[in-house]
Amino acid sequence: MWEKLTPYILLSRLDKPIGIILLLFPCWWGVTYIQKSQFSLKLLGLFLIGAIIMRSAGCILNDFFDQSVDKEVARTKNRPLAAGTLQSSHVLVLFILLCLAGLVILVQLPPACWALGLIGLFLLFIYPLMKRLTHFPQVCLGFAFNIGFLIGIVAVTKDLQSLLSIPVWCIYGGAILWTMGYDTIYAVQDRVDDIRLGVRSTAVLFGKKTRLITLAIYLSSGMLMVLATYLSLMSVWSGLMIVLVYGWIIKKLWSLNLENSQACRDFFIYNQWIGAIIFLAFMF
Repeated sequence: MWEKLTPYILLSRLDKPIGIILLLFPCWWGVTYIQKSQFSLKLLGLFLIGAIIMRSAGCILNDFFDQSVDKEVARTKNRPLAAGTLQSSHVLVLFILLCLAGLVILVQLPPACWALGLIGLFLLFIYPLMKRLTHFPQVCLGFAFNIGFLIGIVAVTKDLQSLLSIPVWCIYGGAILWTMGYDTIYAVQDRVDDIRLGVRSTAVLFGKKTRLITLAIYLSSGMLMVLATYLSLMSVWSGLMIVLVYGWIIKKLWSLNLENSQACRDFFIYNQWIGAIIFLAFMF
């Protein structure tokens, strides 16, 4: 039984929960941004289930489109579709079932959230294609991974008007830059293979300036987050927590060995702490 399930677990990356965490925290930010420490456990639970489902669906769709490329890349050649362990037809059925499960979670939220959820689903569909059309697939991923922040706000307020706020868009913009930063470093792992295969990414585009540009991206993200805490009249502790966690990740990036794939992977995982600290900061 376990042997039959293992390829599906690997396909949906359930063995690597960091993607779920990075997708989940922006949703939780939206809830605590409005409710502070009096947040709804029910909403946090719904977003947790939704993040698990939609991240799994996104990984499946990505691998479906990338299976021919994945076969040529050392890091991804053993993925179930690339290795031929699973059939494409079975994988597509699982993807559809996951999308339906995601819609079930979405309809548990107020109707005002539904359009935002469908936009997120659309971004999920087009993301795998962006690597073939533009050097900025990380920007598309940023919009997709962080739309949960907007959904989290509306899930509490039940009103799209609550999004018409400068601090909200500062946070969303900062979150997009955050995703762009960590996914650029993640993409560095495959940069040599991507250049050879014609796959596009910010890591390929930035080239030797990757560290410098990504440092600027993180700095801009942190500044937008701190500005949002100021404009939202949050506690000074909120801003200080965000300054400290961004300072820590920027220090990590400054000394990061970009030639070491494992170091890049570890840096990617470190970004869960930015998500966690911002979640805590928004409670004050």
